[in-house]
Amino acid sequence: MRAWQDAAQREADLVEGRTAYRVTWLLTVTADTPSDLDTAVGQVEAAARRCSLELRRLSGTQRQAFGFTLPLCRGAR
Repeated sequence: MRAWQDAAQREADLVEGRTAYRVTWLLTVTADTPSDLDTAVGQVEAAARRCSLELRRLSGTQRQAFGFTLPLCRGAR
């Protein structure tokens, strides 16, 4: 029943001209020391919560993801 209600709501939103978008943004947080990094990450996460944004940490893919945060997305292929 819940799935049907969700589908009906999405359909009604589309009819009214509203569209749902999923956007991926990659953020790089750097610091000189591990403790400074923890502080900086906490500040970024707090700011994201205030803006109703969901952040997910990338584990094991930092090297690849870092290229996407460079100017002009030089990591994009």
